[in-house]
Amino acid sequence: MNNTNIDNELHNYVLGQLKLRDVDLTTMAENVYNIQVKFNSELTIKECREAIDKILMRRDILQLMAVAFQMDNMANLSQLDEPLQEIVANDRGEFGVDESIALAMCSEYGSIALTTFGRIDSKKVGDAKRLDELAQVW
Repeated sequence: MNNTNIDNELHNYVLGQLKLRDVDLTTMAENVYNIQVKFNSELTIKECREAIDKILMRRDILQLMAVAFQMDNMANLSQLDEPLQEIVANDRGEFGVDESIALAMCSEYGSIALTTFGRIDSKKVGDAKRLDELAQVW
């Protein structure tokens, strides 16, 4: 399989995992807009959605997201080895791999992405809150 096919398969996998979790990209764009508009009053929801679509075409981002989804899926099915299963399934604070994956994605976009992630991770609003509270097999 060539890189283009792998990239397409990976892109479809990530979009499918988002859909399974009822994550809507337009809603995500609205959330981005609400967070960022105070820093850029000319920003539009359309621009936010276009940025999300562009990000979701990057191989490095897709790979990180796929690993995070797979880890989540395996934890929800109790398929991780102990003690990792207990740590991941219970979102224990000493386990920071999920945050490390998110920070790796943010590092591609500079300090504003890092601070925005920190705000979203600590406040847990919208889909972030819903998904954090939801323990479900996808």
